[in-house]
Amino acid sequence: METLILNTRLLLNRKENRTIIKKKGIMNGCLIMQRPKEEIRQNILKAAADEFAAVGYRQASMRKIAEKSGITPGNIYAYFEGKDDLFDQVTAPTVTELARFLEEVYKGADINQNSVQQITDAVADIFIKNRKGFLILTDASAGSKHENIKGHIVDAVEKRLTGEFLPRLAPAHRHTLLARALASAIIEGLLCIFRECHDNDSLLYQGINEFMAVILSGMGLSIGVQGKG
Repeated sequence: METLILNTRLLLNRKENRTIIKKKGIMNGCLIMQRPKEEIRQNILKAAADEFAAVGYRQASMRKIAEKSGITPGNIYAYFEGKDDLFDQVTAPTVTELARFLEEVYKGADINQNSVQQITDAVADIFIKNRKGFLILTDASAGSKHENIKGHIVDAVEKRLTGEFLPRLAPAHRHTLLARALASAIIEGLLCIFRECHDNDSLLYQGINEFMAVILSGMGLSIGVQGKG
């Protein structure tokens, strides 16, 4: 009988201890420090940015993002509605700045040395502020609602060239295809420089200067990109 009472007391104590341990966040004798929600959210965003940059939006895995964040796959939905929401949050700062840039390009003044310099400066500045987000949008957004954003940038530059540069040419050379080719070459060239020089601002601005000098020499313009370093 005494043995039974002792065992019962031990069992009750264990249950009570488990309840206390659960409430205090202790597991297997170790104190579990609960991470602040904002820290977890930022970890998820960083892991998501890495995943999107590595494999693109379409192939990105919520399970892998959760694993890299140190949480369970189910818990990620306590912070984000799904992959679309997560992609929007990762790219939001870049999308906002690019939208502002496109608006300025569409309503810009006459094409000249200053305006072309402002366009290239603006694109470079947006990239410098949002390096990974910028390249995610331009290179890894297929399947998302932002998959055409690079095309929108090219369209904006093409519109400027069509309305303001082509009229300066002889009528026989005023082809919209020329404006499209120039716009595509400018944007793709900048993106190539961004990818190769993403961690070296000095080399990045040097590359932009040299590239734009070649592109625009045939347009009768000179250009110098203003480095921020």
